[in-house]
Amino acid sequence: SAALAVTGGDHWCNPSLLHRWEESPSPPCGFCHIPYDELNMPFPAHLTFCSSCRRQKVPDVLFTTIELPAETPVVGKGCLIQARLCRLKKKAQAEANATSISNLLPFMEYELHTQLMNKLKLKGMNALFGLRIQITVGENMLLGLASATGVYLAALPTPGGIQISGKTPSDATYEQPVSHMQKKINETIAKNKELYEINPP
Repeated sequence: SAALAVTGGDHWCNPSLLHRWEESPSPPCGFCHIPYDELNMPFPAHLTFCSSCRRQKVPDVLFTTIELPAETPVVGKGCLIQARLCRLKKKAQAEANATSISNLLPFMEYELHTQLMNKLKLKGMNALFGLRIQITVGENMLLGLASATGVYLAALPTPGGIQISGKTPSDATYEQPVSHMQKKINETIAKNKELYEINPP
């Protein structure tokens, strides 16, 4: 399998698979391929065939902590993408303080992830590399900073745009600002694609 990952330690490995993997070198898009059976995914994901090799399945977006591999097929240029967040917390000591921080952390990570996803789509890109998340604990506030390099991977599908949704009254006074905002978002995505030279075949 092109997506086979060989790691150290006492991990079981099928010798015939390893032999076949050594004979045929992994394609540059190999690390993007999903190493799971599509019917037994450990988490929900929207999968499509790899745009490079057309043989294996890939996700629609990739978030990684590794640096971008040298031979990876990339369309256009990459850029820094950051998400920032601050949340108030109650002043507390010892266990009460730890509990307060523990209750806030999952929501902060989720919001940072959502920000990164939206900013990635706004740039017209589909992958993050070198992702680093820092949480700073203050006396009455938590600060979160997520930084990564955004790129457009040729193996992954073109990212969908950002659609404004929600319940708004059917009054035309509400529809006009929403459609104007949607137009601005679409224009920004188009400008970013031009700026970062993202023109997939």
